[in-house]
Amino acid sequence: MDIAVGSYAPILITGDVATPGRYDYLPQLTVESAAGLSGGISKVRGAERLDVARAQNQIDGELLTLRLDIMATVARIARLEAEIDETTDTVVPSEALRQSVPVTDDAALATMVADQQAILDNSRARKIELVQGWNEEIEGLLRQQELLQERMQLQDQIVESLQAELSNAQSLADRGLATTNSLNRAEQLAGDAQARTLELEAALTGIERGISAAKRGRDGFLRNSTEEALLALRASREQLNELRVRYGTAESQSLLLADGNLSTLLDEGVFEVDYTLIDGRTGEARRDVAATTALQPGDTVQVQVSRDTPEG
Repeated sequence: MDIAVGSYAPILITGDVATPGRYDYLPQLTVESAAGLSGGISKVRGAERLDVARAQNQIDGELLTLRLDIMATVARIARLEAEIDETTDTVVPSEALRQSVPVTDDAALATMVADQQAILDNSRARKIELVQGWNEEIEGLLRQQELLQERMQLQDQIVESLQAELSNAQSLADRGLATTNSLNRAEQLAGDAQARTLELEAALTGIERGISAAKRGRDGFLRNSTEEALLALRASREQLNELRVRYGTAESQSLLLADGNLSTLLDEGVFEVDYTLIDGRTGEARRDVAATTALQPGDTVQVQVSRDTPEG
């Protein structure tokens, strides 16, 4: 016996579509094509449900935050450039930096520049204090070095004199004209003078090492400060470029949203579409469906458009 199917149970399309309602079931019908039957994703109904004004405010807030971040980065770049340039003590953003701000808030930028000026002033004061400390230490060690060198010249003269006396005492002793005690005393005095010379030489070596260490500390600090500033400047410039790209993207999205061009925003991922499939036989709701999921007679498709808000 042959059984003929006269008609299929209709499908129901609801949610953010142009013309929600019941539609005849067609073989090989998918979730996406069913949405097409109902006029496609609606920029009218979807806009009503999404509250486009709220979405616009959200993007406007992003634009404001990005503008503030751009101005803060511009001020930081100006400070780093001044920090590297030892000839200036003032944080002044160049004209090129100012032009990188999409919409300049002069008052806000002035406040940010003032904050960076305070950072520069503190950094310069700390650098001057540290360098001055090293310089004073070096100057003190150089004075000690000079005094020791003078004492060593005197000590060399003493050693030379005592060595002459020792030679004379030995000559007299060899001829029996001097006592053993006299020779021993001359040897003791010459030995003590030589030991004192070695002590002065060791002290002088220690001072020279101290001078070298202080110079290395000072020069290393200055070199590291410059390198850190250069690295920070490069990172800040990269951040500025990234912020400008993000601002341009958000600005384009704002314009599209203001024009109601929802389809373009969907393509760009600003909004996302979620589908819910309700089985016509069991009444079970499924959310793990894709646009290509096949439909069965009597199924219900719920279309939901939402603002995509990725983390970060």
